[in-house]
Amino acid sequence: MEKKTATMISLGAAYAAGCIPCFDHLYSVAREEKITDDEVNAIIAIAKKVRSGADVVVTKTIDDFLNNREADPAREPAPNTCPCNC
Repeated sequence: MEKKTATMISLGAAYAAGCIPCFDHLYSVAREEKITDDEVNAIIAIAKKVRSGADVVVTKTIDDFLNNREADPAREPAPNTCPCNC
C-alpha cells in the first residue's frame, strides 16, 4: 500500500478512535504526502459516521447492561478482559 493511502486510512482511524496525538502527527504526515484539506475533510466525514455508529452501539450495550444489572443486582461482576487493564 502506498504511503498516502495508509496515511489517509490512519487519519480516519485516529479521528474515529479519538486519539488527538495520533491525529496531530498523522496530519503532519498528510501534509508531507500532499493530502489536501478537501481530502482530509472527506476522510473526517467518513470517520465521523463510523464514530457516530460506534457511539450508538456502545450506548445501547451499556444501557442494556445497566437495565439487566438492575434486574439482577446480585449478579457477579464480569472478569476484567479489557485490553487496557482498567
